[in-house]
Amino acid sequence: MQKDNKRVSHLKKAAVLCLTALAMNVSAQSIRHYETQVNDFKLLRSASLAKYTQQIDQQYNLHTPYNEDFIFVNKDRTAHLRLIHHPGDGKYQMAGFEVRKGMPDADESYYSTLSDKTFITNNGTMLGLSEQDIINIQGKPQEIIQEGDYKVFYYAETEAKSSFLQQYNEAEYVIEYWFLNGTLTRFNFGFIYP
Repeated sequence: MQKDNKRVSHLKKAAVLCLTALAMNVSAQSIRHYETQVNDFKLLRSASLAKYTQQIDQQYNLHTPYNEDFIFVNKDRTAHLRLIHHPGDGKYQMAGFEVRKGMPDADESYYSTLSDKTFITNNGTMLGLSEQDIINIQGKPQEIIQEGDYKVFYYAETEAKSSFLQQYNEAEYVIEYWFLNGTLTRFNFGFIYP
């Protein structure tokens, strides 16, 4: 039950940020580089997760359920990666990724540890980059949102004619880069469930 509540909480936070950005009239500027992968994991590609599922099932003595996020911790236990599952997706098709500095919350004890030291995307995004580093990768953000102590760079793709969205048969894609004192401490990207 706690896992379900935590998952709903993450989805609610993402929805609030998306609605906030939409209310601020996000520009139609397209995203320069789509983030689609962290290390070996790829958006909506079951095979990229399949090699880890047997290890996870054995570790927790379960058969991984359909509506479950997966959490991985890096080798040094300084960051974690959450693979987000949306209702209606296939069993191992993850529609969103989130990388955060630090360990998962205390009640999230169902994570697995990877041998990777760093979580890095297909475009070179990783924790510790500066705001200028992200601008160099993505261009200027469509919106900048202040969320408590964090500055969030927001990018979205909602254009129905987008070849990227058509390729994945999805309606909306969002990237958020979270900075604390000018340093990237969290980033998330993926498809938004309608």
